[in-house]
Amino acid sequence: MIKPVFNRCCFFLSKLVTSQIKTINLPFADLITGGFTHSDQIHLLRVGPNGKKIIADDLFVKLVKYDKGRPYYRGVISDSKLSSGSPWTDNQKSELINIFRDDKIREFIEFEVRTNNDFLIKNGAPNGFSTKTKIRVYREDVYKIISEGDNIKVPPLKMNTSNFR
Repeated sequence: MIKPVFNRCCFFLSKLVTSQIKTINLPFADLITGGFTHSDQIHLLRVGPNGKKIIADDLFVKLVKYDKGRPYYRGVISDSKLSSGSPWTDNQKSELINIFRDDKIREFIEFEVRTNNDFLIKNGAPNGFSTKTKIRVYREDVYKIISEGDNIKVPPLKMNTSNFR
């Protein structure tokens, strides 16, 4: 009985944060004004051997040009937690957090969008951003938002800071 209650709590928390995230300056409001598009509850599969799926509570994406002219989508992931000590899901740990933690020089992790196109379009995804699109998530683009009740702790925790766990 605890798991269904916990899952409803997490869903409520995620919706609460998502409804307010665009107004949280540094970095989220700035991402929107900088041309990023916001979507929530996006399913991503890590590209590579034995990749597993994660769900981004909030995902900001923007098509950017690589220095050699090849475009790619850059993704900024934010996850909602009840406290700074709230654990990551097993897949968040293995597919995102531990990869960056264990490889200090790794710049980014590549993911493939697995959310269906109808959901993406309904939620305002940018043109060309669809199922099977590849995105890059850089170490500095992973955030944790802490919410205690109706209060969202600002600023959010950034992956490459010492209080991020």
